[in-house]
Amino acid sequence: MRAALTLLLLAVACSDGPEITPPEHDRTVNGDWSGSAGPMTVRYSLNEADGTIAGRLEFVVVNQVEGSGSVRGSRVGQRIELRADDADFVELVLDAHMVGSATFGGTQLGDRIAGEFAFQGAGTDPESGRPFAVEIRPGPLPLTLVRVRR
Repeated sequence: MRAALTLLLLAVACSDGPEITPPEHDRTVNGDWSGSAGPMTVRYSLNEADGTIAGRLEFVVVNQVEGSGSVRGSRVGQRIELRADDADFVELVLDAHMVGSATFGGTQLGDRIAGEFAFQGAGTDPESGRPFAVEIRPGPLPLTLVRVRR
């Protein structure tokens, strides 16, 4: 019995069966990413091709700010730079509208990008008509994005 088992193992080991190769790792930023810092949540949906990154950004500061817009970016090695500039980028929960820009720069290590997020915006108070400005201070804010879906 022991000799038969040994011969069977040798036959399997020496067979010309299909080669087993590890799956390829996606080294791009393709997919959906999410990160949180305190009451703020940032989500990116990104596509990368030929060194150019494009997609969408959404962020929420609970009961205060909601924003979304298109994002463009680039890669140098593992370094990722993303920027969103949109006229309809942010809406305060108090019905005030802002124009703004958000940036994120970080280093990709597999399904994580550790970096810093910054936001600056300006708008007009709907009741008083006075201008106001909003930004992350002290900024930029440390933020780690995690890929949640490819």
